Amino acid sequence: MKNSEYLLKDSKFFCMAPWVTMHFWPSGQAFPCCVILPEGNNLSEEYMGNLNSSSIGELWNTEQMRELRRNMIADKPSKSCRRCYQQEKDADIHTLRKSLNDDFGDMFDRVKDTHEDGSHDDPRFYYWDVRFNNLCNLRCLSCGPQFSSSWINDAKTAWNYEEPALLELPKTFWDDALPAIKEVRHAYFAGGEPLITAEHYKMLDTWLESGNTDVSISYTTNFTKTHLGKKRVFDYWNKFKNVNVGASLDDNWERAEYLRKDTIWTDIVKNRREMLAECPNTPFFISSTISAYNVWHWPDFHREWIEEGLVDINSLNLTILTHPERLSIQVLPKDYKLQVTKKWEKHIEYIQRLRKEQNPDWQNDTTNFEGIIKFMWADDTFDNKFNEFLWTTKEFDNIRSNDAYAVYPELEQLKQYEIMPDDPRYKIA
Repeated sequence: MKNSEYLLKDSKFFCMAPWVTMHFWPSGQAFPCCVILPEGNNLSEEYMGNLNSSSIGELWNTEQMRELRRNMIADKPSKSCRRCYQQEKDADIHTLRKSLNDDFGDMFDRVKDTHEDGSHDDPRFYYWDVRFNNLCNLRCLSCGPQFSSSWINDAKTAWNYEEPALLELPKTFWDDALPAIKEVRHAYFAGGEPLITAEHYKMLDTWLESGNTDVSISYTTNFTKTHLGKKRVFDYWNKFKNVNVGASLDDNWERAEYLRKDTIWTDIVKNRREMLAECPNTPFFISSTISAYNVWHWPDFHREWIEEGLVDINSLNLTILTHPERLSIQVLPKDYKLQVTKKWEKHIEYIQRLRKEQNPDWQNDTTNFEGIIKFMWADDTFDNKFNEFLWTTKEFDNIRSNDAYAVYPELEQLKQYEIMPDDPRYKIA
């Protein structure tokens, strides 16, 4: 085994995830982390197994998990980890892999306790990322029925989807996981929608009852709701010392309501203003997913929220959509990519100027913005995926009674590239 400093800081493949966490979908499917991609992009396959048929201890040492640990220790790549590899290579993104190495590197002794076959004797969750159910009030275009109960009718229409609308972890999971919950150092809540999920509040109550207000808690929330019955999340956040709230906001006004269907934009603005008043010391940031839909207009949204005082200039997490590939910014035609590049370069200049005005000594790092441009040009999937982007846009507009070109007029120019089945250029990728 190479030394810990090398693996944690210099390796392009090592990650602490298989020693400090497991990730569970509402269906019970188990994964080493939330950004894992099973081979073949088949996100519905049981990569490690399923809680409905296996215990946490059994899932901790499946052959897939043992192989992953062996690869990590040998500093070898794993196909299922290619999302982090791609984002680090194409966009210089500080991925979950790097974050877990930073946050849990002090627990490297757990790596040393790994057996030669990759098995490990101590299943514990120090990093918590469990989706108790898929309960959600929105139908985001980049999501699906596995993580949103509201998606069910659209999925039935588009794909003849036959699973139940509400997916939930087995009722026994809470008792099995309770010892691990108490040892959590960092918890990440995402959806479904965590702020309308009863188990989320149950976990917060568990930590408060045990006096563990030091646990680090972070969220990805659609920020449309801030309470569940009489439980107000603002009241809870003021009781913990380390809470970070990431709002999944990809655009503003009617564009936000298109991308994340059933959003009421004015509710989000109201919730943000209330949070500023009631939880002024709780960090808040925009957690935006950049796709082919919003990449052109996103800088305008970001600028609006900065100038409205709704978000600090540095409070931002940019995620690049990589799946489904048809929505990636890499599918866009080159002339449109040039327009986008100019738009983002102007926004970078704005950010640099504003930061300098606020703090002349600021070390002006705009890697996250530049990474979007870099990723967009890193590959060209136009020939294979762009037609699919146009067709699925049309399909879901019909299902949802939407009009993408009315909401995103900049996309109108892209219709010229559509290839119909009777066109000699037509091919199925």
